[in-house]
Amino acid sequence: MEQVLRNLLKNAVKATENGTIKVGVELLHMQAVLTIGDNGIGIPSDEIPYIWDRFYRCSNQRTTTMEEKGTGLGLVIVKKLVQMQGGTIEVMSQLGKGTTFRIVFPIVEDI
Repeated sequence: MEQVLRNLLKNAVKATENGTIKVGVELLHMQAVLTIGDNGIGIPSDEIPYIWDRFYRCSNQRTTTMEEKGTGLGLVIVKKLVQMQGGTIEVMSQLGKGTTFRIVFPIVEDI
């Protein structure tokens, strides 16, 4: 979980120069729902399907140096870690308005 949060928050900080980043957790119908959203630059809609691909980096990144841009592996790692814990992840984004990642984990009751 630490790596998931770290990667998503790092991306939100990169995308949001003078805005807001919000983290939320709620319990809904035997599921834990984690949301991380920002009001940064957003992701172009035609690029959203590719953000889960290894080495993919969005074309509209705010950062300029290779070190700041990253390797394009962060979201791949996030998705895999979420799936390994039985969860799902989805993204909603609008250019110029921001991005929200929503992660849902099933709550397993003790037997």
